[in-house]
Amino acid sequence: MADTTITALTSGSVPLDGDELAEIVQNGNSRKISVNRIADFAQTENGVPLQHKVANTNGWPILGANTSFDVDAAIGAAWENIGPTGSGATNTWTALDEVPSGATHIKVKIRFLVQNTSTLSNASTMTANLYAVKGGGTQTTTNTTKVAECFKYGSGNTNTSYFKTVERTIPIDSDRTFQMYYSVGNIDSSNIQMLLLGYEVNLG
Repeated sequence: MADTTITALTSGSVPLDGDELAEIVQNGNSRKISVNRIADFAQTENGVPLQHKVANTNGWPILGANTSFDVDAAIGAAWENIGPTGSGATNTWTALDEVPSGATHIKVKIRFLVQNTSTLSNASTMTANLYAVKGGGTQTTTNTTKVAECFKYGSGNTNTSYFKTVERTIPIDSDRTFQMYYSVGNIDSSNIQMLLLGYEVNLG
């Protein structure tokens, strides 16, 4: 929760009701609001709701239109930027247009569909690894930056395929951009889609 103090602006010891005013100071920012809105304001961080937000207007468990990001088509074995419209990122994901600038993380659903069309032995594995970070510069592909993975042993048969869905949290910069890296092993074809579920604010 944000560093928040609430001070009554009425005199005397009469308890505040919904028609009176209080001053709320949150992270050094002062604001005067009616008492019946204190609970609402306390649930924000710099104006961004603390709770996970979803697109309730259309009833879908995702934000905005059904706009997925085609990870394996856009991202390869190199760090690439992903951002909203007008961000200047290498890859534009319009779903990020729904995220306010004060958000620090996004919640995403990642769907893996991978296939090996040759004969994959029991000792071999199909692997797909997805890494994500905020910030520019040189990044590393380690367990600390890995956000999702798909892993399956071969069966000794041809056309081994595997489907997996996960939900993850990814940190973003103030301009709502982040970097992503994608690598595979023993995979002949893949379809990796990412959907935006919502956004959050770092309380730390």
